[in-house]
Amino acid sequence: MAWAGELDPEESARLERYAPWFRELEATLMSKAYKMVLLLAMLERGSTAWHTPITPVQAAPLFHAYYVAKKFRMDTDWNDKETKPLHTYDETKVARLIARMPMTMWGGSSKGLVSFDGTAFATRLEVHSEDEAWLYEYTRQICLYRLHVYFERKGKQPGERDTRARGDKAGKVDFAPFRVQ
Repeated sequence: MAWAGELDPEESARLERYAPWFRELEATLMSKAYKMVLLLAMLERGSTAWHTPITPVQAAPLFHAYYVAKKFRMDTDWNDKETKPLHTYDETKVARLIARMPMTMWGGSSKGLVSFDGTAFATRLEVHSEDEAWLYEYTRQICLYRLHVYFERKGKQPGERDTRARGDKAGKVDFAPFRVQ
């Protein structure tokens, strides 16, 4: 929308202020969906707290709930000797996986935008209070989109045509918000 001139001056300033964050979200490599599932767990804390530090133990229940909510997610990312046992919740094992994979890996590759000190994972964003809701919603939409595309691509059979860019017949993609009951 920025390149098309569709943003008002306030939106343009916000987009510029958080552009490195959005580039990080859009470009971070994902061999598994763990980074975005961690971010989704952070987002579940709401628009004012999502960007504050989170420990692996705090993230574990939401991280696990996301995967076990849909069989195809477990079949895609939790299908090896180490992760199959995670189908049954074990806080210690899930927290250990979170610390080792998304927190350590993302913290080490983000060019300083996120960090993991061995205890807590944190964004390094300076969020202006007037931007909290806006940044939360944009971050959430990018996260949900990346998860949707990731699992759609991983779910394709060899030789199957990739139609992910088309969405539904109206050209829209439906993203149901993730909520733990």
